[in-house]
Amino acid sequence: MMILETVAWYSITEALTKTAVFAIMPTLVVWICLKARNKKFEMSADLAKKAIEKDPSLNMADFLAKLSPVKKTYAQKSVSLLMISCILLFLGLFAAVFAALILHYSMDINEDGIIFLGIVAFALLAVGLAFLVVFFYTKKLIGKGQLK
Repeated sequence: MMILETVAWYSITEALTKTAVFAIMPTLVVWICLKARNKKFEMSADLAKKAIEKDPSLNMADFLAKLSPVKKTYAQKSVSLLMISCILLFLGLFAAVFAALILHYSMDINEDGIIFLGIVAFALLAVGLAFLVVFFYTKKLIGKGQLK
């Protein structure tokens, strides 16, 4: 009887952990990001209302242009893409090498962990390569003068 209770408890905690990691946590991250963005828009709208109340002859286009953040150029964005792609590629290579070492030395890790690590390594490498392709394509378009 005790073994069945332990197995049931283990499967329940495993299911709850997977639900928390793969469903609840990403949802919370998106919610927090959207809430922060919404708060920033509300603050800028309140600031614009107060500025209009203080000076009705204020040119709102100029005021909002000064209030909005400076836009990055495509060259600056492409450098950020290069940095992100390098980080993702190195993380993917590290995960792939780590998984290969685990397989080679056959450490006491279950196969699910190695498969998961291989999938993570493949995903990191794929996204890193995709960002690298976007970087070189953007660099090419900037060189042709199609992007500024």
